[in-house]
Amino acid sequence: MIRTEKTILIDRPIEDVFDYLADFKNDMQWRSELAEIRQTTGFARGQGARYEQRLTWGDREADADFEVVEYEPNRHIGFRGSSGSLSARGDYELDAEDGRTRLRVVGELELSGVLEAAEEMIGDAVQRAGEEDLRHLKDILESR
Repeated sequence: MIRTEKTILIDRPIEDVFDYLADFKNDMQWRSELAEIRQTTGFARGQGARYEQRLTWGDREADADFEVVEYEPNRHIGFRGSSGSLSARGDYELDAEDGRTRLRVVGELELSGVLEAAEEMIGDAVQRAGEEDLRHLKDILESR
């Protein structure tokens, strides 16, 4: 299993950060591996919302779907997804701090089949991309 955990302080109110993250279509602006995302449920947000996405890593592509499984406004969004030999769990945890937002992002990837042999390499790439993506998210939100 690959587990990542990152925390970043964003100079924006918690409501602004939560609203941005809760609309997963915004992920196109800050997640480097995301080539496409489409919501598959009729309601915009909250627990039970489902999405399909196309992910790219170099010359590789994969389709994945995920569902919001936990949703506590201005506090927490939890989601689960899968794509072939990979299943994922993610959490956005938010705390207000003097008008700013401390965002903690936790991710877990479970690999099976041929991907298991490349777990260390995949884990390193996920760590690097996650750090860059969070810096980009911070830049986007603080420039608003």
